[in-house]
Amino acid sequence: MRGGLIAGAVLLLAACTAPIPADVELVSVEAVAPKGSKLLAGMLPAGLTADTERRPLRVAFASRVNLVRFVTFHNYSLNVDARFCDAAAGAQNLAVSAIYWQGVPLAPGGPDPIEAQKESRDDLVSYSFLVDAGKDASPAGDICFNVTGGNAERGYRSNTVVIPQIEIEMALRQ
Repeated sequence: MRGGLIAGAVLLLAACTAPIPADVELVSVEAVAPKGSKLLAGMLPAGLTADTERRPLRVAFASRVNLVRFVTFHNYSLNVDARFCDAAAGAQNLAVSAIYWQGVPLAPGGPDPIEAQKESRDDLVSYSFLVDAGKDASPAGDICFNVTGGNAERGYRSNTVVIPQIEIEMALRQ
């Protein structure tokens, strides 16, 4: 009985210190010219090289959740799932990079660069990732994304964030 109470208290404490990111919000969207971009050094996947006509979008988002702490505490992976909002289940993920914080790729179990910089637990933390916007200046529609991940036992999915088609078009025209 006492062991069950202690285990329950530990689970309650874990839930209080590492909430599922449910407050993710869009900050900005900007097209990035791959050719010669220092921002993209090491971020581009195979097939999206610096010589390509495709223009990746840098999507900046914010949350009060320190994602490194959250995924490390729960032994979760850290990913972004980005698709056209009206796409069928199983459509190709448009996210083409890891999640970054101030140019640093975030990895579960790695060092936590965020904790040293945050002034309080209530501060918003800004993150970013890349989306392959294709060659057109007119995308197929709004893009929806979630921060996702998990382990062999369970997973998590943040709230859904919508990147309006008009913002994507404006970014691609700049």
